[in-house]
Amino acid sequence: DLRTPLSCILTMTELVGERFGQAESEPSRLLHPIVSSVEESVRLIERMSLLAKATGAPEELETCNMGVVFSSALLRREAQIADGGVAVEQPAKWPTLKGHASLLESVWLDLLDNALRHGGKALAVGWQREKGKSGWRFWIRDSGPPLAADRQADLFQPLHLLHRENAVSGLGLAIVRRLVELHGGTCGYESSPEGARFYFTLPEQNG
Repeated sequence: DLRTPLSCILTMTELVGERFGQAESEPSRLLHPIVSSVEESVRLIERMSLLAKATGAPEELETCNMGVVFSSALLRREAQIADGGVAVEQPAKWPTLKGHASLLESVWLDLLDNALRHGGKALAVGWQREKGKSGWRFWIRDSGPPLAADRQADLFQPLHLLHRENAVSGLGLAIVRRLVELHGGTCGYESSPEGARFYFTLPEQNG
């Protein structure tokens, strides 16, 4: 129901832009925020649709290599990374585990979006075995300023924008939490002198 009117707005906006011709004309510049907003709304609807389907009709776990999953998400954000001049450091090896590749890719997409929006010019991605547990911890660290302690509790709460400048929590992190919970995992945030680090854990699944 939401995709149809948004598609109409996007199509008509693009037609108006073509009518004016030059991309640098004032009308074309005014239309650009409309196109960007509609495209962001469509992406949000797609993520919410994915979440609803995963919650209502969970599929069987599949064997997936997290390196392939992360690379797919990274490729989808390649243009943003290049435009922003952001350096991304990632491990040479990744674990293979049981999970839903499409859902885990969505987790990485939201974490990348959050880091690119707030995290400066350098990102580091990594993983490790959970100490004393049967599972893994995956994380993404940015070079932005650490988040104040009194703002961390609401990070993964839906529709909580913290009502402050440079708010870091909308629906993206709430979606991350729910998708990770569907795998039996947890999410969290850690601050350090190197920057902010968002992480999620996944238990080792049998079968």
